[in-house]
This record gives sequence, structure tokens and C-alpha cells, in this order.
Amino acid sequence: MCNLCLAQEGYIRYEVKSEIYDSKAKESMQKVNDPAVQEQLRAIEEQMKDPEMQKIMEQNPQLKAQMEMMAGLSKGENVMDKIMPKSIVISYKNGNSLMKMDGAISTEILYVKATNLSYQLNRNERTYRIIEPVNDNQTKPKQKAVKTNETKKILGYTCSKYIVTNASEKQIIWATSELKDFDFKKIGSFDQHGGGLPEGVDGMPLRFEISSKEMNITFEAVEYKQEVLKNTDFMVPADFVKQ
Repeated sequence: MCNLCLAQEGYIRYEVKSEIYDSKAKESMQKVNDPAVQEQLRAIEEQMKDPEMQKIMEQNPQLKAQMEMMAGLSKGENVMDKIMPKSIVISYKNGNSLMKMDGAISTEILYVKATNLSYQLNRNERTYRIIEPVNDNQTKPKQKAVKTNETKKILGYTCSKYIVTNASEKQIIWATSELKDFDFKKIGSFDQHGGGLPEGVDGMPLRFEISSKEMNITFEAVEYKQEVLKNTDFMVPADFVKQ
């Protein structure tokens, strides 16, 4: 099989971790230990055992995720572990992309190059909705990154450190120029929705560190693979109903 074919398709998987710093946020979480709140959470946990409720939750994954999150709080589980995705997988093929966020609440965003549109897919309900692009008047000014002399190895690739600072948060991006086949700036047409990489970042980002007064979030690539993917992975299924 030709290398060019493989170079146009594959996937990258990021592991996501988060930590809360904000004292007010921590205080709110500590209130969960209040006996009255704990009693309410235990009641929810018991309600989830009811067969009729289990049927309703199976039909409504978002409700199920919310109730599981509240039940988990009664056991002292980290709420951020319930809210934040565990991993993000970005698959790409010939300019199309599919981003899957796996966690308590899973989300899929499909970008189709032929239509230049992004779609949010709900495979449980067999539905989709079109994500409206951000127009020029709504798009925020691009942030600028400053490259440092620091480097580190991620997945065996040498990455350079970039720093982005604004009023509310600080970002550190580790990007490599050794992955020529994966153009992150074109994956999923992130610029279409007012996102995208800050100006000055050269190459493929393999780690993001986002820090604010409230919390710290990291996304680090743990797997990158070039392989042939199905064309149907990058199409809205014919039986999906538009929301």
C-alpha cells in the first residue's frame, strides 16, 4: 500500500487530565459531604436501581451520565473525572475528520470537507445537528504563541515548547515538526468555529497545558497511528435524523 495513501489518514489519541485549584470550587465540592446532601445523593443512587428508571436511562444517555455523576459524588468521587472527557481521539481522512470525546458524557464531532460543515452526532438517539460556523465578526483575535528553547520527547518525537498568555489563562503547547503527514490546522476545520492554534505554533501539537486560577487541564498524545480508515466513518449515517 502506498505511503501517500496512509499519510492522508489515521488517528491521534490524547489523554485528558484535570485538577481544580480554585478555593471556592473546592468549597462547593466539599459541601457534598454535608449529611443532608449525602442523603439526597443516596436516594438518587437507590432510584437508579429501579428497573423502570434503568430503562429510561438506557434511552437517555445524558440523563444516565448525570445521575451516575451525582451517585458518584456520594462515594467521594472526583466530580471533574465525571465531567471532563477521559480521552479525545481525532481521526482524519482526505481532509475529513472525526473527533470523539470519551467520558461520562461522550461527544462526536464530524467535519466533512465536501460540505465544509461540522456535525454533532448522537449515535444513541441516531440524530445529528449542524454546528454553525463562526462568522468573521464573531471570531476572536488569534492568540500569539512565543517559542522557547525548551524541548521534550513525546511519543518519540522532539517537541518545542510554546507559551501563550492572556488575561484569564496560560497555555503551554508542545508541538513537533517531525510529523509532516498530520496538519492539525486543517483537522476538523477548527478555524471554522473560531478556534485553531495560536499564531506562531509550528508543527503538530502533542501536548496542551491550560492553566487558570480555577483549574489546570492537560491533553497529551498517547497514541498516533497511520492506517486506512473506512470512508463511512466520515459521513453522517443515512438513517440519522436532523435535530
